Amino acid sequence: MASNDPAGADDRIAALDGLRGIAALVVVLFHCMLASPTIMGRSSPDGLPSPGWEWWAAHTPLHLLWAGPEAVVVFFALSGLVLTLPFLNGEQVWRAYYARRLVRLYLPVWASIAFTAALMVVLPRVASAAQSNWVHDRATSLSTGAVANDASLWSATVTLNAPLWSLHYELLFSLLLPLYLWFALTLRRWWAAKFLTVFAVVGIGVLTHLDAVLYMPVFAIGVLLAVERERIARRARTVLPWQWAILFAAAGVLLIVHWLGIPGEFLAAAVGAAILVVGVPHCRAAARVACLPPAQWLGKRSFSLYLVHEPIVVTAILVTGATAPLVPVLIALPCSLALAALMYAVVERPAHRLARRVGRGIEQRVRQRAQQTPLPNSEGLVA
Repeated sequence: MASNDPAGADDRIAALDGLRGIAALVVVLFHCMLASPTIMGRSSPDGLPSPGWEWWAAHTPLHLLWAGPEAVVVFFALSGLVLTLPFLNGEQVWRAYYARRLVRLYLPVWASIAFTAALMVVLPRVASAAQSNWVHDRATSLSTGAVANDASLWSATVTLNAPLWSLHYELLFSLLLPLYLWFALTLRRWWAAKFLTVFAVVGIGVLTHLDAVLYMPVFAIGVLLAVERERIARRARTVLPWQWAILFAAAGVLLIVHWLGIPGEFLAAAVGAAILVVGVPHCRAAARVACLPPAQWLGKRSFSLYLVHEPIVVTAILVTGATAPLVPVLIALPCSLALAALMYAVVERPAHRLARRVGRGIEQRVRQRAQQTPLPNSEGLVA
């Protein structure tokens, strides 16, 4: 039987980069869609006019193009997988990991906050009565407290740059990664029970409306997928193309169940995200799409795009008085892509280099101390 799996691990990682880039673009389109008061005002699937464009955009597969919150769920699962792999592929020094991770997170975040603050000084945020509730919520004033709050990432309630709420949970996961690894690596033969446990905790989060219980288990999905990657790869090689098509269709439905009038949307989205994170790198056709140059370009700059796009979208909507997505799409999307490229070159890539240097320095010091530490002799005494 011919394999549907891409050539190797490098191809699978590239496919995941492409998936991340596509998800980032979906988040940008999501915020553009929120310019519509009708979209923002919906409270149920029958709350949108039919057969208006809003109904078609929300309640058909077209919604996948702007399923922003669901794309963030994909981000969380991808983060769990990508952060886990280095610890499975070789020795890692925890102190070096923490230093690298904090540099990579905070420097781009601080740069995005500085950009947002500058934009708010030049173009103060004032909404018109006709604009959506979301736009009114973003029409806030600049303050030192808001800057400090957003820059710390210690709160999921942010003021200046809305996407930073998810970075709060990224930070928590990054700090708690040893616990996630312990959970995933303990009793490996119980892998299926662990997956069920994770999804059960997500379900508890849905019932209790506790955000931490809702979001933090999604990272564990990625961690488990990384730990069980060989088992998953073996099984994925037996999946036929038509079976992948069914799985991807199911993932699409699961990601937009709320807009189809089905309850339990976040749990469904977590399952759909897991299918995508497994399927995109292992299905040859999906991997080819994710490895196309545009997807790869977006993947490399996805973090920068995620950080800078929302201030641009909000500003474009407020300045033009837009009450439909077309204006922010035409103005904010190209501007966001251009600024993401600039931010990647000027901030994110240098931050990665700095993080690597900091990490190598810590690793070298740890190794030097280990070499200088006297070893005990056979009687337990220092030689």
